[in-house]
Amino acid sequence: MTRPCLVPRMWLVTIPTSHTDGSVGSHHFVVAADTADDALQRGCTAAESAQALRHRRNAIPDTSAASAEVIGTF
Repeated sequence: MTRPCLVPRMWLVTIPTSHTDGSVGSHHFVVAADTADDALQRGCTAAESAQALRHRRNAIPDTSAASAEVIGTF
């Protein structure tokens, strides 16, 4: 079991997206989490919201290809 860090981190979660017309893009979320796995879970959960779907104009997220990068601590 991985021990979470003592200082929460800010993560940039990037999720590739695609439209039915073949165009592609990405959706980004900034989340607070202790680990990359937690950040990915939070970002992917946020991507499922109705607000996120409207923002992407119905683009389909590929959560299996999501990535997380530390952008700071607080």
